[in-house]
Amino acid sequence: MNFESSYFELDEIDEEKLFKTAYIFFDTSALLDFYYFSDASKNEIFDKVFSQLQGRLWISKQTEFEFVKNKSKVSNKLFNSYIDLLKKSNNNKDSGYIEEIHSTIDNIKNQSLKNLNGLLRTLTERTAKNEKHPFLERNSFEVFSKSFDSLVEGINSFNDRFLDFKKAIELEVEKKRELLQSNESEDIVLKKFDSFFQVTSTSSYSEILEIIAEGELRLRNQIPPGYLDFEDKIGFQKYGDLIVWKQLVKQCSADKKNAILVTNDLSEDWWHFQQKKNSGAPRYELIKEFNDLANAKFWMFDINSFLFKAKRYVASGLKDNTIEEAKNVVSPKYKVLANESDSDEPDNESRVLRSSYVVIAYQSNFVKDSYARRVHAQLNNGTELNDIKPILLSPLLRRVFKSVEIGDIIYFSKNFAYNEIGHFAGFRKDDLGITIPYAIRRSLNVSKGKRYTVQVDGVERRITFISR
Repeated sequence: MNFESSYFELDEIDEEKLFKTAYIFFDTSALLDFYYFSDASKNEIFDKVFSQLQGRLWISKQTEFEFVKNKSKVSNKLFNSYIDLLKKSNNNKDSGYIEEIHSTIDNIKNQSLKNLNGLLRTLTERTAKNEKHPFLERNSFEVFSKSFDSLVEGINSFNDRFLDFKKAIELEVEKKRELLQSNESEDIVLKKFDSFFQVTSTSSYSEILEIIAEGELRLRNQIPPGYLDFEDKIGFQKYGDLIVWKQLVKQCSADKKNAILVTNDLSEDWWHFQQKKNSGAPRYELIKEFNDLANAKFWMFDINSFLFKAKRYVASGLKDNTIEEAKNVVSPKYKVLANESDSDEPDNESRVLRSSYVVIAYQSNFVKDSYARRVHAQLNNGTELNDIKPILLSPLLRRVFKSVEIGDIIYFSKNFAYNEIGHFAGFRKDDLGITIPYAIRRSLNVSKGKRYTVQVDGVERRITFISR
């Protein structure tokens, strides 16, 4: 019993031993995320972490294949994130800001000012004849007319400044494009990986066929890793995670080494879940399999946890803001979690409501991200994962949205008390007033002070607001 708990758990002594002696494997998701780090953070990780782990950093041959195959897609997505600032994208609602500003200014110039000028002219003509009521003295009109002229002049001046601003932004975006193209051709990240990482031997064709045969058994019994990959991949790639795992185990078994796997794939076919929450520990089956085959210790970390622990054990000079940046790095290649069955309703603490492509989840950032990926899988319509914007709700807001039913009326009040639970303007069965942060209002596409009729789809957990 004591032996069982010793290798299913990780105390500080074993953790320090792993960081100082174990082979450290990175999977594809962790490698690709490096392209999202700032140059300063990348260089710091290379100089202060990887340099201390030289000779113990590994990737599997399968990981090498997946990384080379997908890294150009990451570069394209980075470039598109700049283009989306300029122009509206059909695949990204969070886009087209410069285009929208330009359109708004044009509307003010061509419509609003024109309408205002027409109203002013009509009012002037309507009150100009002193022999007929209504008549008003001209002094006020002359003063206001000059103010209107100043407004027109100011709008035109503002438009000129905006055009200069737009040109500057376009030039900067072009520079970013050229830099990204240059980085892609030089690919400093790849060169650094080449210098730091060793690669396992490839698996022979017969070995892959054996892995596939075993993979079918593991799939039927949901034995990790990778059994969630079968829906969206074909051929050998269905078994990619299992091939990665087998190559990792084979290398460590041959060299009699403990192992750490750094992965940003947070799905349940790698990680142990408790009450639908990632526990931060590998699946027990993986720990036992590694112990039986390699007679050694195995553990896993995501990139953020890995850097946090690395600072403690091997890289004390690593800056906190680099670790903080790791929290905000979102890999475009995170795996999509398998679709939930209709009967697998999330518990009250992880309920999801969706408006358009916006996911509102709560409980923890992990639950938020995992449900975003689940909804992404359910959409199955070509929507980019980045189009799904998860937001954490406060405890009181969770109960409110959970209680909303079809046909209820909800309005968003004008004052926001910035605290943990939010602020309510009123609560009746058919008339719910609530104040929520701007980010959530924007994600729902609602305005303060307006009333909306609620429409709820209980099957897809979709909530939309129809303006009244």
